[in-house]
Amino acid sequence: VLPLSLSFLFSSAPPCRADDRPNIIVIMVDDMGWSDLGCYGGEIRTPNIDGLAGGGLRFTSFYNTARCCPTRASLLTGLYPHQAGLGRMTFDAGKPGYRGFLTANTVTIPEVLRGAGYRTAMVGKWHLSLTESPGEHMKFLNNQAIRKRFSDPATYPVSRGFEEHYGIIWGVTSFFDPYSLVHNLEPVREVPKDYYITDAFSDHAVEYVEKYSRGKEPFFLYYVPNANHYQRNEKDGDYAVPKTIAGEAVKGASRLTNDTPAANRGDERGAGHEMRHGDLLGDVPGGAPRPSVRGRREDPDIVSIWLCATHE
Repeated sequence: VLPLSLSFLFSSAPPCRADDRPNIIVIMVDDMGWSDLGCYGGEIRTPNIDGLAGGGLRFTSFYNTARCCPTRASLLTGLYPHQAGLGRMTFDAGKPGYRGFLTANTVTIPEVLRGAGYRTAMVGKWHLSLTESPGEHMKFLNNQAIRKRFSDPATYPVSRGFEEHYGIIWGVTSFFDPYSLVHNLEPVREVPKDYYITDAFSDHAVEYVEKYSRGKEPFFLYYVPNANHYQRNEKDGDYAVPKTIAGEAVKGASRLTNDTPAANRGDERGAGHEMRHGDLLGDVPGGAPRPSVRGRREDPDIVSIWLCATHE
């Protein structure tokens, strides 16, 4: 379940803390192969993660569930995913191992830690609640229709041990106009024009660490950015496809570089602001943008860190 685990001491507990138990941060990295990291020989520069690996523990043999939500179910409960109701994805097949949500027979890490006096918070992607209206869910993801709720709130993070949660309930979303974004039980209906979900998640994670560090109780933070999961929405200037690799032309590179207008790159900033999966939405001729019913919304003391990677 844990392809990469790092645990090390950053600093001693602050003097004002009456409880000297460690603060814990778990970082779940979405759809990243373990060999993508620099510390495992990957070609992508990951200096901060490499620094953690250099001062901590790297696994050389491990197993994962090879899919998104089953891995999350096992990570948070210590069970095989079928035992937790997430044998496949978040759709109900009517069988015990395939209910599509984290079932009531499970106990989560935050439930146990909260009962032991820890403060608990989560930032990011949940993907352990049932995807309702599965035949129409792409309409919701594209903001062509608005749901009053994204799933049963009894299965949300704040109903499963977390005091606070800022993030998405479903598994896929736009980075600029996110669907299923919530703060605790309440949907976040409006975001600023310059909103970018990875930045927002990072900011909230830092905010929670700073807030809970001032308290006397230890804290547990589950930080779960949805990058690198598709939809891959990059900010201007953040990403460029090389035109050649080893002297060979990269197919389609001219269509994917940041020199190309945003509307043609699939990020929808210039074409309706709805989410689009490209080939996933096969009924969109030539990748033409779908109409949206809405358009863009207007709107210190860490002791243990585990990093986990899944790859679908």
